[in-house]
Amino acid sequence: MRDGASFVTRLYRNVLWVPVNMIGRTRFTNKHIKECIVTLPHEERRDAIGNLYEAIQVLQLGNFEITDDNQYIMEGKIPWEHHKQGHDAFVSNSGCCATVASWLCYVLANKYDDVGIISMSSLTGNGHVINYIEDKGKLFVVDAYSMCNMFVNDICIETGLISDFRKTKMPTSVLAQVDSLASFADFFARYMHLRSAEYLFFHHKKKYCVPVATRKEKDIRCIIYPDNNCVELISHSRNAPHMKYIKEAPPKVTASWC
Repeated sequence: MRDGASFVTRLYRNVLWVPVNMIGRTRFTNKHIKECIVTLPHEERRDAIGNLYEAIQVLQLGNFEITDDNQYIMEGKIPWEHHKQGHDAFVSNSGCCATVASWLCYVLANKYDDVGIISMSSLTGNGHVINYIEDKGKLFVVDAYSMCNMFVNDICIETGLISDFRKTKMPTSVLAQVDSLASFADFFARYMHLRSAEYLFFHHKKKYCVPVATRKEKDIRCIIYPDNNCVELISHSRNAPHMKYIKEAPPKVTASWC
């Protein structure tokens, strides 16, 4: 991130690349964050964070550790993948992309009009989880996971230059202003289509990443979520002919990270 960055760059139809400071500048130097914020007790640290920029500073300077913290619990024939919720994510200071997305919802609660979760699942069965932020009538998409220290050499520097964006290994490592979640899905699906990949996208109605499962039925990749209206499929213009969204009864077992 660059506190003084100022640009608006068109990446795709209805998708703009903007600097993180567009939805709030930091009030703190990195030195202050490291010495005075990340050392606070959990609730005080959460309350001290005022916007996305400061949240990312805390992720980086607080050395959030990237780990595979998912728990896999078989119920019947469904291998449910469970994820940490926001408070557990914040306290543990470690986890995967789903954990970071829940962490951000928890940290930024009541600091914007809305902060929520988008998940994307690929033909291989792998997935990724990011966030959306609604602020003063505008909609943004951010991948805070990609901005953790582990990926510092892979993300896009905030220059606003298309040439820099094309070099990045992580197309979600920028703050995108979009007119709808469908527009973001169109953009990402188009980007990944160049790599011959298929994706399905989901809007989570909870402020954490709900359990998910996947299985193969002949040549179709099935993405499974609970049938309790906790997610909705995001329509987009790119077809995923070898993928299908399935609803099943919610898992009965609750995972614990204590």
